[in-house]
Amino acid sequence: MLMTNGVYRTARKLVLGKTDLPQACDIGLQHPQAEIAVRFVGLGAPRDVTLRHSVACAVPFTFCIGLESSDTNELTPGKDLALEFCERRNEGRVLGRVRLRFSRAMTMNDYCCGLFEAVECHNFCISRYYLRAHQLFNTLKRWRDTRPNKETIPALDARCNAVTFICPRPVVLVCVADGDRGNLFPMNLLGELGSDYFGFALNSRKRASPLVRRLGHLTVSSVPLMKKDIVRQLGKNHYRDSIAWEELPCALQQISGLEISAPEFAVRVHELEVLECLPLGSHDFFMARMIRSVTTPGEEFHMIHGHYSAYRSRQLDRSTH
Repeated sequence: MLMTNGVYRTARKLVLGKTDLPQACDIGLQHPQAEIAVRFVGLGAPRDVTLRHSVACAVPFTFCIGLESSDTNELTPGKDLALEFCERRNEGRVLGRVRLRFSRAMTMNDYCCGLFEAVECHNFCISRYYLRAHQLFNTLKRWRDTRPNKETIPALDARCNAVTFICPRPVVLVCVADGDRGNLFPMNLLGELGSDYFGFALNSRKRASPLVRRLGHLTVSSVPLMKKDIVRQLGKNHYRDSIAWEELPCALQQISGLEISAPEFAVRVHELEVLECLPLGSHDFFMARMIRSVTTPGEEFHMIHGHYSAYRSRQLDRSTH
């Protein structure tokens, strides 16, 4: 007989304790976030790529990293490369590490970036006991899920996602315009790549990706944490080709100097031009160039993984006692 929901929840709480948190936890932070540094290791001295990397695909888990032109000569097959996710305090303690395999380089004008696929992953912000317990309950959750079209994420990719979201990731709203219609939807797989280049990933099975690919012009707006409910409400728009603007639960504003509107509560707004779209697996990866940018002060909606959220809470508790 299947475990009842009540028994399942009680068992989770007893076994997982304070680590029994959602995979995605919400926090508000100023940009750029100052908690976690992301280091690229394997090409000479470790380098800070916190503002020079983006998730390019979730399955297989792939990163895009901004590079120097000379780096491409060093990216030989079998090169031992990794991203490390480190606290900025506590002497730069490493909280997670993803070992990488170089896939390909992309060069645009005087800019170069590389795609790197994950081959191994280690999470140090949660104990082995709790990590294995979470894996057990995640396996049980998939077994209890009887939906016919459920998506199964490989174990390595799921672990990489947990480590990647040790670094707080902004949740933004993407706006595209198509005549008197358009779309507005959330996204959290994105990153600055340096030299005014951006990378972002959209699910290849949903309609937002071909829409952005066709239009090639968009605004990306960071938003206050207090608007998170509106952001989640807009998630359904990933499945729609376009919407009528009057359907939106929030107002748009035309910002001076930008061709495409943005939510009226936006904190930072970047207007982007798509340069290239690469189908990589579960997601399409977009390379884009920033055309214009407008910023107002304020905390922004970010997401972190529950494993890091539990670690973060422990550290805050210790610092107040």
